[in-house]
Amino acid sequence: MDKISNNSLEIVQNPFGNYVIQHILEEWGPEIAFDIIDVIIKNIISLSMQKFSSNVVEKCFDIVNKHLRKRMIKELFNTSKISSLLKNKYGNYVLQKAIQIMSFEEKIEIKEYLMKKVAFTSNKEKARLSNLIEII
Repeated sequence: MDKISNNSLEIVQNPFGNYVIQHILEEWGPEIAFDIIDVIIKNIISLSMQKFSSNVVEKCFDIVNKHLRKRMIKELFNTSKISSLLKNKYGNYVLQKAIQIMSFEEKIEIKEYLMKKVAFTSNKEKARLSNLIEII
């Protein structure tokens, strides 16, 4: 487990290695795989925009507890980074998954946060954020 944890950032981006990480997350759970999940959360934006690792990010949403899910959502919906996700096919899938699993209260909180930030963005980003707010 230590070897996998230490190399999890590389493994999660690999076309075959991502399946190993998904299997570990499913079978061993978030308590044992916490170090791997922590690496994923710290790199959630870049991992969400890649074909293979985005699947692992989505799998994390399925298995993590409320506290870790909140951390993931906070990182994903950071307005300085969210425009990159909105422009990316895989990033969009991850955002859709996040919205799907969010509680009603989390959706309200994120919506309010994004509405405050919309005024400080360019017109293109404003349109993307506005669409995202409508979806939420």
